[in-house]
Amino acid sequence: MIKAFQETLVARAAKMDGGNPRLSMLTHQLCAYAAIFQDLATKLTATVVEQQKEANGGFTPAVMTAMERAYDLCINEVGK
Repeated sequence: MIKAFQETLVARAAKMDGGNPRLSMLTHQLCAYAAIFQDLATKLTATVVEQQKEANGGFTPAVMTAMERAYDLCINEVGK
């Protein structure tokens, strides 16, 4: 969305007065910010995945402990 806005702005400025050097600087800044946001998104995704793994690591033993009695009762029923 920002890139489309910037492209429209550059095209409009080129029609009006042949361009503006500040717009060139804006283009370079947008490229730099795009790279920064891509890196941020990658790091955020990695953090979420890591935290999900930690949560699952704690969740599984808790479920097993909670279900242990039910498993024991089922085993005893089958044995009868």
